[in-house]
Amino acid sequence: MCNKRVILLLSLFLVGPAVYAQQGWGTTKPKENPVFLSAYAETGLSISSYHTTDEGMNPNLSSVAGFNIGAGVNMRFVKRDERSSIEDGLLGIQAGFLYTNSGFKTGDEKVSGGYLCIPVDFQFYPIPGLFIEAGPELCMSFGFTPETVNVQDMSLNISGHKANDLKFAVGAGYIFNVFPAGIHIKYLFGTSDFAENLPWKGNQLRISLFYRLGF
Repeated sequence: MCNKRVILLLSLFLVGPAVYAQQGWGTTKPKENPVFLSAYAETGLSISSYHTTDEGMNPNLSSVAGFNIGAGVNMRFVKRDERSSIEDGLLGIQAGFLYTNSGFKTGDEKVSGGYLCIPVDFQFYPIPGLFIEAGPELCMSFGFTPETVNVQDMSLNISGHKANDLKFAVGAGYIFNVFPAGIHIKYLFGTSDFAENLPWKGNQLRISLFYRLGF
């Protein structure tokens, strides 16, 4: 009788943990991915303005409004605490492609064109839905029309417009709680001259709506 009890206790000792693990009671929580990836699409309003640092020439150019549309990927990482999800990560990086209108007015004459831009933004989320960001943006021009413009009684040829403009951006945004969409506000500072012998820098304000889809 004693031997049977010993055998029974040994069987429970060996088989019990296996049954316990199969039922999921003794399993460890699977590791969460270190990053959360999502794709985004956005569109909205762009307001362009040009200024110059040349004290000898004040072009007095007016701002013009246009639109922007783009898409890309967003990566969130660094958990806030052990109980939070990486989807609500503290830091993020966002990159993509965006088309935007640009231009200016001088008197009654309007100069307009477009850029294909590659933005790269480094983001910080102080609270789960709110982010602030900064980063570079390389913009490649599709050209501007017309090729000549009258400024201060001078006819200027802008056919030598430079194809690329490196901009630096600062911005902020908010993601709604109900669905993964939000609003995005961004201001960009141009660093390249608009054309040869025209030291005009192009800045731009963008106000966009975006939608993110995690994967």
